[in-house]
Amino acid sequence: MKIFRDSAKSSNKERQQQLGLDNSHALEKLYNLHADKLFRISLNLIDDPEAAKCIVHNVYTNLWSRRENLNITVPLEAYLVKAVKFESIDYLRAKEVREKSRAEILELTHVSHNDTEEQLEASDLKREIGNLVELLPSKCQQVFRLSREEFMSNREIAHGLNISEKTVERHMTKALSFLRSCLKDL
Repeated sequence: MKIFRDSAKSSNKERQQQLGLDNSHALEKLYNLHADKLFRISLNLIDDPEAAKCIVHNVYTNLWSRRENLNITVPLEAYLVKAVKFESIDYLRAKEVREKSRAEILELTHVSHNDTEEQLEASDLKREIGNLVELLPSKCQQVFRLSREEFMSNREIAHGLNISEKTVERHMTKALSFLRSCLKDL
């Protein structure tokens, strides 16, 4: 391959001829000459045959589209090898970013799914506890609701219902014991 050294006197046409890019047939010959080697280089770096093919194709496409403005001062084969290596590294960086983003999205989706699942389970449990509380004797049920739903202390419940604190404690013990025994089977 010829080495191209840019000079102010060289015209675009001369540069293209020196690079072997003066027409599409020349590009095709260049492709046939180096594509297999460039594919292997890319494949060794990224380990993805389809992506390696795309990378080699992109390098040649870019070479063709920029042929009039290129300033290549090394052998064209060396230029192509470097271009394929850079494209492959860029592909790996982009792949890493995509995988990281995908993992974050999956994590967020998983957390969201778990939150929804936990909310449904909590809602079911709350409904089941409500059904079980309905089975308690009325005074025991009343004490339990004041404690757990109204967040009243034993002293406040005793004062409000005009019963002793010990009686409130017995009702709570009875209610919690009943609920535990019923819920352990769920």
